[in-house]
This record gives sequence, structure tokens and C-alpha cells, in this order.
Amino acid sequence: MTAARSVLGGQEAARAHKPEKENMGEFIAKKREMFLVQMSLDTKREEIRKLEEKAAMKVRSGSSSRLHT
Repeated sequence: MTAARSVLGGQEAARAHKPEKENMGEFIAKKREMFLVQMSLDTKREEIRKLEEKAAMKVRSGSSSRLHT
């Protein structure tokens, strides 16, 4: 009976371990998704910064040309 219990215990341990692998897969998928969202957000912020800088340069060049005329 002890051998039967150890075999069953091993099967139960394997079943208990399997959901952990699924949870680990879910965890990795969530981390990947969070990384991609953060990267997208960083890219958009950088693009906004560049556009604002470009707009500010146009405003400065427009106001300086008005001073010279």
C-alpha cells in the first residue's frame, strides 16, 4: 500500500504542478503584453515630444521672421 500511495502521490503532485505551468504561461503572456503596451506608450510619447518640438520651432521661426520685417 505504501508503494501505491507514493505512486498516487506522485500523480497528484504532477497534477498539482501542471496548473502552475499554465499559470506560468499566463504570467509570461501578461508580462509580454504589458511590455508591448509600455513600449507602444513610450513610442507615442516620444512622437508627441518630437511633434511638439517641431511645432515650437515653427512658432519661433515664424515670430523671428516677423521681427525682421
